[in-house]
Amino acid sequence: GSSSRSRRTVPQLLETARQFGWPVDAAIAAGTLKVIRLDPKETRQSLHRIQGELGKELAATGAGRIVFDSVSLLNMLSDDE
Repeated sequence: GSSSRSRRTVPQLLETARQFGWPVDAAIAAGTLKVIRLDPKETRQSLHRIQGELGKELAATGAGRIVFDSVSLLNMLSDDE
């Protein structure tokens, strides 16, 4: 279910990507992919940290894309704001 997906570790998430044939290891080594895991117990603090640092992180990496592996979690948190 979706709750088990939101509990995946970074290695599990990367393994899933590898199963799709995505070159995640090469992308990480090249600096074109960065995976950040939010701890569910500290999600609210992590979300505020990410919101505060996201612009800086994007500028530093030159990222053209952001992917969230649990948009439902972010949606749930945004309901309060």
